[in-house]
Amino acid sequence: MFGFYPKHCGTVPLETERLVLRPLSLDDCEAIHRNWGSDTTVYEYMTTPVMPQPEDVELFLRRKLQAYKSELTYYWGIFPKDVGECVGMVTVTEVGKYSLTGNLAYALGQPWWGKGYAKEDSEAVLRLMFDTVGLRLMYGCHFVGNDRSGATLRSLGMRFTGRSQTPISHHGKMRFFDSYELSRKEYTARTK
Repeated sequence: MFGFYPKHCGTVPLETERLVLRPLSLDDCEAIHRNWGSDTTVYEYMTTPVMPQPEDVELFLRRKLQAYKSELTYYWGIFPKDVGECVGMVTVTEVGKYSLTGNLAYALGQPWWGKGYAKEDSEAVLRLMFDTVGLRLMYGCHFVGNDRSGATLRSLGMRFTGRSQTPISHHGKMRFFDSYELSRKEYTARTK
């Protein structure tokens, strides 16, 4: 699509049947720390460092508040309607002003694993990125061993595109990762 540019809108609030997705605030500090930010098991497969102290979460949130000033920042807190506090996050990274691609990532606190929240929040984000922003391709990766994340990406219609040829150092371990992608054309055909 020569001459097509995305219509970036930043982290606008989104809602699904069971979830509210919204920008984070400093008021979310305690819930983030308690529900997922300080949990080393949650962070085992994440590329960002665990936040063991409430001060770490506050610093993280202050950085997000600065980042939210850009229409290129897509980072939502996940708030189940029946819980009312932040239990995880979903984000689209590697987005540029003229980029037509983005990297989908998500994390949830352990008590909310296996409830379908990662798929539900990711579907809302994919809808925004394809239908509103106008991206042409979304992709996602997970470290080998994180089978739940791979299952979520496949459930979203993403195609497996391959395993990394060489491992990367991650939290002191050498790990391979699997990659998936979904084009706007595939997304449109799947959601009709």
